[in-house]
Amino acid sequence: MIQRLKNLGVDLVVIGVLVGIGLFTVGYRESQRTAGERLDQKRATVQALQDQREQLRTAPELPYLRETWMEVNDVLRECGLETSVIEGDNQQTLYRGAAPFWVGVVGGRARPVFSCLMAASNDRPVVFENALIQMDGGNINASMQFSIYGRINPTRFVGKELEDES
Repeated sequence: MIQRLKNLGVDLVVIGVLVGIGLFTVGYRESQRTAGERLDQKRATVQALQDQREQLRTAPELPYLRETWMEVNDVLRECGLETSVIEGDNQQTLYRGAAPFWVGVVGGRARPVFSCLMAASNDRPVVFENALIQMDGGNINASMQFSIYGRINPTRFVGKELEDES
């Protein structure tokens, strides 16, 4: 009986060691797979950054923001429309790029608002935002929010301070 208990004890120890080795092997393989997945994620991130760098390198140079804003305003004024800048927390824009941008709104009769804003956006970086169309008697009025994006002119100085254009 004692011999049987000794054999049972040895069998339990062997089973315990085998279970421990099995758990260690499974855990080790899982950690290797997790490390491989992390490495794949890092490679994908690096590739995405390289793609973005290449995209920025080959992208056409943006016009200056202030000049673009003035050009768009000139076209809209020629159509008899008034624009205004939306500032601060009211800037709820769809544009999510890295370039600086200004948000504005133009309003008036629907046809001139849409046609003149389309004409003003030709060859200019303009993102069309929200449009509101209202019937007022026999008139159809509209207002359109838009964003203009571009680059800041770093060569403009006011005294020794860099002029803030954003």
